[in-house]
Amino acid sequence: MKIGVRKAERRKIIGLLLSRESKSCREVILQCASRKSWSVVGLGQVGRRLDGWITEPSQLVGMPASGPLLHLPRVDLLLRWPEEGESIDEATTGWKEPVSRVLADPASAGKRAAEHLVAKGFPYLAMLAWGPLVEVETCRAAFAQVAAAARCRFWDHSSLGIGEKFCRGPRLWEVFLDKLVQVGQPVGVFLPSLVLGSSLLRAAQRRGLRIPEDLGVLSCGVAPFPSARSPMSLSCLDMNLPSQALAAVQQLDLRMQAHRPNIEIVTIPVRRVLVRESTGGRTGDRVFISRAHRFIFHNFHRPIQVADVAEATGLPVRSLSRRFARAIGTTVAHEIFRLRVAHVQRLLRQGRGKLRQVASLSGFSSVEHLSRCFLRVVGQSPGEYRRRHGPGGA
Repeated sequence: MKIGVRKAERRKIIGLLLSRESKSCREVILQCASRKSWSVVGLGQVGRRLDGWITEPSQLVGMPASGPLLHLPRVDLLLRWPEEGESIDEATTGWKEPVSRVLADPASAGKRAAEHLVAKGFPYLAMLAWGPLVEVETCRAAFAQVAAAARCRFWDHSSLGIGEKFCRGPRLWEVFLDKLVQVGQPVGVFLPSLVLGSSLLRAAQRRGLRIPEDLGVLSCGVAPFPSARSPMSLSCLDMNLPSQALAAVQQLDLRMQAHRPNIEIVTIPVRRVLVRESTGGRTGDRVFISRAHRFIFHNFHRPIQVADVAEATGLPVRSLSRRFARAIGTTVAHEIFRLRVAHVQRLLRQGRGKLRQVASLSGFSSVEHLSRCFLRVVGQSPGEYRRRHGPGGA
């Protein structure tokens, strides 16, 4: 009797189409594939019969939806949220559905981001994110919930009256910063985009805002260290990329075995916050410093003194001065003065009122006092500054 020999199962071959920044994901996928005895190839290697593939939606932009890839099991890895002008739906138009998608859990991202900024003592919080994705709204809702529980004021792009196209030029960033300064300082801003986070840092530093004393910036991504895009290290949410990569392999395995033929969205909790310079400097005494900042911001246009600020925070003058200098690196009196001068600059850029009104609205006792202080700090007289930077200026 002839005993049949079972034919060895063909080794599965999967394709990868990932961005250069996804090195950690690629390594995890290769390790998992090795344990499953899969071969992994780049999609550029023609002549190989693939069983499935893993990609980032952003890599499909401009790629024709045709050929054998169209009918293969596919898993999309959403390693980052779309940047300005990108659309996941547009990128994947024409590709065979359903596919599985793996992404960071948007609710945990919003919650972690808000908790970090609240813990750093920011009394005012803002989040800027756009896109048709339901995940964006889920993240915003979780962020707003934490802000409300902490009794922090919260703004998003809608409440600030800012459209998605605002970030296309430095002048529009100035408009955004004007709005932030008007609603309150210090403010912690969450932008789920490294590009926008880095752009905001550059604009804030050009404006003379102190990071993170006046403005804290938190983003999410895989490049938290200084780069050509960012003038300083940017605090980021750790998107737990290795776990996302592992989930992508598991999803592809199920799809290739036809166990899960329908679309499935897998969310991976955000692991932690990688604390860098853009939020990392706000430590210790944050409750008292935040109270002092809030009182100064809402009252600098009045003839307030350091004693008034100390009374509002519930601390003796000497204790407040010591804590303030340790946390901020300047005195309470200088902070009041700095906000007054910044307010004068804002009013002059807007071309609002005569100098007498500007002085009164900014906490200066007279036009002479305003002119003397402004010239010393800015290096220009108020009139010259208005001619250069006001409406119709050079």
